[in-house]
Parts: sequence; structure tokens; C-alpha cells
Amino acid sequence: MIMEKRKANDILPPEDIHTFWVNLPSLARVSGSNPAECGFDFENKVKDFLRLRLGYIPYLTTRIVGLSGLEHQYDAIFIKSLTTRDDLLFLECKWRHKGSKVSRYDVMIFNQKAFDVYYKIRTRKPQ
Repeated sequence: MIMEKRKANDILPPEDIHTFWVNLPSLARVSGSNPAECGFDFENKVKDFLRLRLGYIPYLTTRIVGLSGLEHQYDAIFIKSLTTRDDLLFLECKWRHKGSKVSRYDVMIFNQKAFDVYYKIRTRKPQ
């Protein structure tokens, strides 16, 4: 699972990172008859954990337009507080078989999408 906070100078609360990391092995125990089903089960467990256990609020959509004008889709987008709605937590879940790795290609695509959205939000005029 890849998690990134929108603002470069902010980090997720350490206690949230710790709680998530400790619980990750149980979240990774998935059911399904094929990799896609296992991936969806993992994604749903992670989203439920963030919402129910850590109190993150699901964003209104999983799609968001970046500065490039391209629409990006994530597995989920969360916010921690309604007062800081621009502090977005982008979530991309990658379930894999033991011994396999997430590709650098997947990581770089996620990174570029996050930067595209970050700069769109940063350059937005206040309403």
C-alpha cells in the first residue's frame, strides 16, 4: 500500500503510521479466488481500517483533476479533518503474492499523479 500526504512539510501522525503498520499483516490476510478479488478485499480492508479505526474521512470522490488537466483516479482519497480539506491522503493499494514486488513503474505513476494534484491545489485561488 502506498500512502502520501499532500503537503510536503506535513506528515501523517506517527501514532497513525504505527497503528496502521502494526495492523497491516492482518489487513493483508485476504480472501478471493484470483489476484483481482484478493486485491479488492485488501483495498476494502485498508479503507475500512482508515475510516473506522483511525477516523479518516473519505473524500467525496476517488477522481481528481491535476494541474495538467488530466483526471487521476485513486483507490481512495481521505482527509483527516474537515477544517483542513486540502490535506489529502491518496491511497493506492497493491496486493501481491509473497515474493512478488510492486513495480517501480507503479510507484512512479503514483508519485507523478500526486505531484500533479498537489500543484493544482497549491495554485488554486482562494474562494
